[in-house]
Amino acid sequence: MTGVRVLAALIMTAACGGVGYSAARTQTRRRRALAELGQAVDRLEINMLEQRLPLAEALRRAGHPLFERAAKGLDELPPEESLRRAAEELSARMGPLDALTRDDMTAIHHLAGELGRYDAHRQRLLLHETRGELRALEEQAARQAAEKNRLYVSLGALGGLMLSAALI
Repeated sequence: MTGVRVLAALIMTAACGGVGYSAARTQTRRRRALAELGQAVDRLEINMLEQRLPLAEALRRAGHPLFERAAKGLDELPPEESLRRAAEELSARMGPLDALTRDDMTAIHHLAGELGRYDAHRQRLLLHETRGELRALEEQAARQAAEKNRLYVSLGALGGLMLSAALI
């Protein structure tokens, strides 16, 4: 019977460590999502300001689900509303942007409110400002991921050990 308890304790410790690892992955997913979004903003700038594509085509070619979804919505909605709705839909649970925080979404909403409204110079400033915000958020996410990854995995394993000790 003791062998079964030890085996159960080991399984429980591993399972709790896995839960901690899963929580830690959210931090890594956030950093990755911000990096991908920043790269898409760079491509959007090239599409809009260097290739001078219409907004819908520039969004489609930016290569990010957020901008692709926003481009589809332009038929029915103004750019700011289309981009906001796309962000809300994609940030739903299990969506490509579900790991983003409220601050991250604020940067997207700021971009949405101004995109396509002004001349090329102001659009360039807006896109550079957005990219700067996304870089700062990405760096913050990387720092938090490094700190919290170890913490969450350790806490998960420790919780599993405590449960195991209670079992044995």
